[in-house]
Amino acid sequence: MNATINRRLFIENISPIPVANGVSVLIADGILSVASFSQGVTGRMPAYTIKDGQVFLSEEEWSKVVSSIENSIDSYTDINI
Repeated sequence: MNATINRRLFIENISPIPVANGVSVLIADGILSVASFSQGVTGRMPAYTIKDGQVFLSEEEWSKVVSSIENSIDSYTDINI
């Protein structure tokens, strides 16, 4: 899955989602959607979708994705899973 996202929107809306038992990530039709089933919390944001798909990530895997986006210096950054 590949998409380009707004870093600030991601930090404000997606990175605060609790991930105690992992998350489901869906990128499709111009939307990045993240759901934490154990916490019952979801988040959605616009995304320029390059390759759509869905995956379940462990807490450790999701933390790596979040860190790479938070540490990016660009306003728009790529998310590759």
